[in-house]
This record gives sequence, structure tokens and C-alpha cells, in this order.
Amino acid sequence: MQLDHLTTFQKRSLSSALMIFFVAALFLMGTSALQICLFVLAGTMSFEWTKICKLPVKQTALAMLSIIYGAMYAVVSGRAMLGFGVLFFGMSLSIFLSWFSWHSLFLWGAAGLLYIGLPCFSGLWLLTSVESGLWILLWIIVVVSVNDMAAYVVGSWLKGPKLIERISPGKTWTGLVGGLAAATLAGGLFYFLVQSNLTVQSFMKFSCVLALWASIGDLFESKIKRIHEVKDSGQLIPGHGGIFDRLDGILFALPLVALLIALWPETFSFRTEMKKSTSEVILDTIPSDSQKEETK
Repeated sequence: MQLDHLTTFQKRSLSSALMIFFVAALFLMGTSALQICLFVLAGTMSFEWTKICKLPVKQTALAMLSIIYGAMYAVVSGRAMLGFGVLFFGMSLSIFLSWFSWHSLFLWGAAGLLYIGLPCFSGLWLLTSVESGLWILLWIIVVVSVNDMAAYVVGSWLKGPKLIERISPGKTWTGLVGGLAAATLAGGLFYFLVQSNLTVQSFMKFSCVLALWASIGDLFESKIKRIHEVKDSGQLIPGHGGIFDRLDGILFALPLVALLIALWPETFSFRTEMKKSTSEVILDTIPSDSQKEETK
């Protein structure tokens, strides 16, 4: 299929529609499909990272994947602390080798382990160790994706002053505000699909904070590309670039949510059953025949 005749906005819109369909299919297939997807994404991003940082592709990517996959396998096996230990040991070793040899290869390798390994570890932990992890992961994806799309549309439409031009020339303050507003609204709508221990106001505020943190992740990835003088992390997704260009916000959001759930599991819990509709609530208030008999 030739896409050269399409504008950037059209390419992004088409790619976004296909990604929405793909993600919806993954969630319908369940936890196992999402776990496999995380393993595939970890592999793809490891190779993208070596290209961004201009590192020896095969050696660095394979070394990173050995550590990341080891940590992820430990999580799937029910030994999350062991997995975190493997990831932490790999990062510490890379930092030590960087200090010992004064070679930036090991330092960027450690950064890659943190940037790729920790989010994939967090995503697997949510899916395997948290009862409502599937819903939490869906909430993260919805909020961050809505923030990204709204920021791009509003920023392209209204223009306005640049956010941080030396890092990301295309991002504007109007886009940031528009993205955060849309993400907050999306969080409020999502609240009515699940049961949460938070109030709707608190849930919307936290969705806004999550979107803001994801926006910082977007800027972080842009800074990394600026340092290495790379425009896109890849060409896999038309109109978006590589996997990093699409998931940069989610990569920042996953560890934050996982940490908060680990610290306050009861506060940030969803229940897998849907909330009752208004008609069901009304019906529950009407006493049944057996209840009427008991009251007589």
C-alpha cells in the first residue's frame, strides 16, 4: 500500500486507527496475548535503542535483552522481586563498567535497561500480580493515547508559543493544555466503566497528573534523539516513526502507576466487574416478592 501521497496528519490518523484496532484485539484476547506483546515490544525497542544511541546493534541489543527478558520471565513466574533484582543488577553493572572504562556504550546500555526494562517489568507485574491489572493497563493506555492525540490536534490547529523548542520544536503550550484537558475528561469517562476506591474528582485529577508525566516522558525521548541527532526512533509506524515514538509516554507512565499501586494497593484498585446501570440500581431498590413476604 502506497502512503506517499498522504499528508502526515492522514498517515497518523490511519496508523492510530489501526493501532486502536490492534490494541482492542489484544485486550479481547486476554492477559496472555498482552504478555506476549510486551515481550515482543521489549525486543523491538532494544534494537531501536541501539540505533538511536548508535551502539553496536547485535552485541548491545542481545546483552540488554538477556537482562530484560530474565527480569520479565521472573515476573511471569511469580518472582517479581527476583526480576527487579536482575534488572537492578544489570543496570548497576553497566554503570560500573561505564565508570571503569569511561566508555559511553555501557552508560547508554544502562539507560536502555531502565527506559525499556522497567516499564515492561511494570506492565507484566500489573498483568500477573494485580487483580485488576488488565483494567489499570487499559486506563493507562487510554489516558496517555488521548493526551498524545489531543495535544497533536490542538497544537496543530491553534499553534501558539513553543513548549521547549530546543528539545521538541513541534510541541506547543496550547497542545499541552489541550492534551491534558482531553486526558482528564477521558479519565472521567473511564471512571464510569469500572469501580474504583477513588472519587471521580480524584480519579480525574490523577488522570491529569498521569498525562502530564507521560508528556514529560515524550520530551525525554525527544531529548535523547536530540543528543544523538536522530529524528525518529524508526520507520515502523507511518506518521509516527518507531515504537519509541509511539510509546514514549506509556513507558514513563507504567512504572509510576506500578509504584503507586505497590505502595497503596487499596487506593488505586479497580474491580473487574462493570458498574451497574441506572436501571439496575433502580431495580435493586424495589423489594422483591420474597422480601415483601418477610416484612409482613
